[in-house]
Amino acid sequence: MINNDTRKSYEQAIKLWTKEFQIMMLVEEFSELFKAINKRIRGKTFHQEDIMEEIADVQIMLEQMIVLFNIDEVELRASYMLKLDKMKKMIESDLKTQAKS
Repeated sequence: MINNDTRKSYEQAIKLWTKEFQIMMLVEEFSELFKAINKRIRGKTFHQEDIMEEIADVQIMLEQMIVLFNIDEVELRASYMLKLDKMKKMIESDLKTQAKS
């Protein structure tokens, strides 16, 4: 859950820099995270701290999207849990399939 102080900061950012700009910033932050991870995948020099910082930036922007789109956090958590459960079932199924082969 986003605490009141953080929510207020997000609301101020959205008002000051506009909804459209903050949405573009989300895309930019995802891009920066992708680039940081891609360095590791390609075997180039990377720093764990860079990936951590980019994940933090993306998380901040995602929380802003919760505020910007007025997403109910209880409903979001329920959706998250459903998706997580679906992933766990897929893992379980794939592990069973691998064990048979």
